[in-house]
Amino acid sequence: MIDFALVGVADQRHRLFIHPVERRRAGVHVVGYSEPDETARAEFAVLHETPAFADHRELLEQARPSMIAVASPAAATFEVVRDALAAGVDVIVAPPLTGSLAELDQLADAATSAGLRLAVVHTYRNHPAVRLARELVDQGRLGRVREVVLEVAGEVSDADLAGASRETLELYRWFTGASEGTVTGGAAAGEPGRSVAEPAQPVGGAAPSVNGFVQAADGSVQTVGEPEEQVIMTVRGTGPDGDSGCEVVRHPGTAGTALVVQLIGDEGAAAWEVRNGGFRSITGDRPSPVIACGLPADEPQWVLTDLVRRPAPSTVAEQLLSTRISLLVAESGRQGGAELEWRL
Repeated sequence: MIDFALVGVADQRHRLFIHPVERRRAGVHVVGYSEPDETARAEFAVLHETPAFADHRELLEQARPSMIAVASPAAATFEVVRDALAAGVDVIVAPPLTGSLAELDQLADAATSAGLRLAVVHTYRNHPAVRLARELVDQGRLGRVREVVLEVAGEVSDADLAGASRETLELYRWFTGASEGTVTGGAAAGEPGRSVAEPAQPVGGAAPSVNGFVQAADGSVQTVGEPEEQVIMTVRGTGPDGDSGCEVVRHPGTAGTALVVQLIGDEGAAAWEVRNGGFRSITGDRPSPVIACGLPADEPQWVLTDLVRRPAPSTVAEQLLSTRISLLVAESGRQGGAELEWRL
């Protein structure tokens, strides 16, 4: 039995955990929640018959959860997680976990030393388009995955860009198995873009596109008709299946808020729009029609199933890898685009 508690209900990120709280899944007993904001605490109490606490320390001491989900303001999250680990409690965090590599190391060491679970919530894996891409990879139709790219339209907010970048890094690890490499932070929001070379001749000469992208003769997928881009980060890695990479690219001149993830393999490529689930693929010189995959039907419920009840949970280092690389991207930017190393 998992004695489950929620820390922070004023922030909308707490909705990631609402359904598990409401449904009282078998094996999960909800013991309480904490929220320092009196108004938010009262509003939550109207809808949920769960013991309420003003402070997370009171929650830990009196409700004695075995696992907490944290949706506190970013400035308070480190303290909440640190106190929970010190109390012997497993922790799930709605990102961001921390803005500091030193704090990340401190929390990771504390969780590992105590044999506790510390995980950051990722949701892209549950998207129907991602599951379809996984099927194509498992069937060998894309070959070995060697590149994962996030293409971002110009009107995407910095907060949404940061969240999508973390999710893309998690997909990169999942699809490639990379365990070490380098990372370089590129242009920050608002900085000038850099020119992109003219797209190479596509396979078959006909320019098959995937959600506005074209597969070139060398297997890469390039943007059609976009002269400027900002490379936010470049990750290079290696693992059991060889070298691979991950890149986040912003297109300031492209209107809208599209977020497109590309999966590029030796034998083909796939791409999907995160916000609507539109999916296309290229295998050889044969582009697929657009497949309307839609969005997850119950994203919060999947969070509980995958992160709380997974039969063989991954290590703390694996759970925190995308957070670590994101922080290294920021550090690289502060160092003028220095190439920094990462590893599990």
